Amino acid sequence: MNPLPIFFHHAHPPISTRLAAPDWQLRLPVRPATPAPAPAAAPLQVRYFPRDRSVFVDGEYLIKGVAGAIFWKLARRQAERAEAHFTTRELRLAAGELGLPEVKDNVDVRLLLLQRRLAERDGPLRIERTSRGRYRFEVGGRRLCLQSEAP
Repeated sequence: MNPLPIFFHHAHPPISTRLAAPDWQLRLPVRPATPAPAPAAAPLQVRYFPRDRSVFVDGEYLIKGVAGAIFWKLARRQAERAEAHFTTRELRLAAGELGLPEVKDNVDVRLLLLQRRLAERDGPLRIERTSRGRYRFEVGGRRLCLQSEAP
């Protein structure tokens, strides 16, 4: 009996198929494309009206009064010196600038109100508590464009 017909019998796949690697081994790893740099987000437009200490962010009303003055102080610090951290003590020392009453300043309550208002907007601006009496003013990587109207 001749061994050749058995070797090339149709029951066996061709040798080229048997020697080839399975499909999953033939696939070369695809290097993910480097993501295109994200376009620079437009700066946040912040307008402040000292008459009633109201603040508008991108044309939308945010807050007014003492909480608005606190926001304006924090926004100026962030824009001018890129300082994000602050304390309630610093705010109390700036009582005259913020218009805090001498007897009961309620800085904590006003700061909490501002925190909640920023959270309601669900935008890039946030105030996060880091520890007792210490906070961080977050702008979400955006630049602030500040404009104060004449009193």
